[in-house]
Amino acid sequence: MKEETSRVDAGAEETAPEPRLIKRYANRKLYDTRDSRYVTLQQVAAFVRDGQDVRIIDNKTKEDLTNVTLAQIIYEEEKKGEGESRRGSLKSFIREGRERLVGSLPGPLSKLLGEEDTASKRGPTREALDGLRGLADERIKAVFTLALGHVEQLQTEVKRLQGRIEELEEKLASLVRRKEEAADESE
Repeated sequence: MKEETSRVDAGAEETAPEPRLIKRYANRKLYDTRDSRYVTLQQVAAFVRDGQDVRIIDNKTKEDLTNVTLAQIIYEEEKKGEGESRRGSLKSFIREGRERLVGSLPGPLSKLLGEEDTASKRGPTREALDGLRGLADERIKAVFTLALGHVEQLQTEVKRLQGRIEELEEKLASLVRRKEEAADESE
C-alpha cells in the first residue's frame, strides 16, 4: 500500500505541461510551434477555452505578448457582438477589483494601475510613468536607428547612381562630339 501512495505522490509531482508556444511575426501572423502551423486569433481563443495554457511571444524580440493578444481576442469578440454572454463576467471581473488584472501586467504598467494618484503615493506612480517613458524612448530610438540605417543606405545608393549618371553623360557627350567631328569631316 505504501508503494501505491508513493506512486500517486510521484504522479502529483509531475510538472504541468509546457504552455503552447505561439510566435507572433512582424506581419501579425501567429505560428503555433506545437502543431507547426499558422493559427488565427479565434484558434488561440479556442485553445484557451479548452483549458490549454498558451504563451504568445514576439518572434524577433522574444517579448511576451500573451496578455496583449488575449486582450485583443476579448476586444475582437466584443466588437463582433459575441461577447454579450461574457459581458457579465467582465463586469464581475471589474467588481472583484483590479488586483487580478494589475497582477498580470508588466512592471511599470502594473505599478501605474495598481497605485492611486494621491499625495502619499505619487512616488510609485511617478516611477511607473518614468518606466513607461523609458520603454517608449527605447522603442522610438530603435525605430529611428532602423530608419537612419535605411536613410544611410539610400544616400549611398543615390551617390552611386549620381556617379553612374555623370559617367554616362560623359560617354554621351563624347559620342556626340565624335558624331559631330565625323559629320564635319564628311562635309
